[in-house]
Amino acid sequence: DDGFTFTNIETLTGAAGTDSIIAKAAGNAFTITGTNAGSVDDGFTFTNIETLTGAAGTDSIIAKAGGNTFTITGT
Repeated sequence: DDGFTFTNIETLTGAAGTDSIIAKAAGNAFTITGTNAGSVDDGFTFTNIETLTGAAGTDSIIAKAGGNTFTITGT
């Protein structure tokens, strides 16, 4: 798998396979707005992203009202 670092992006769209966002090393707010879709820190939106990974700092997950299903793994 290849990894890339981007800054100042507005939208990220995944493709086939399992796509991931690895957050910056600070507190992050992931907002889930739909299946494999949402935003990070209100800074950019994403679609077709299956995996979100936090980093150092306190991260939060905000889910919109409705039937959301996700798995949280952490220490």
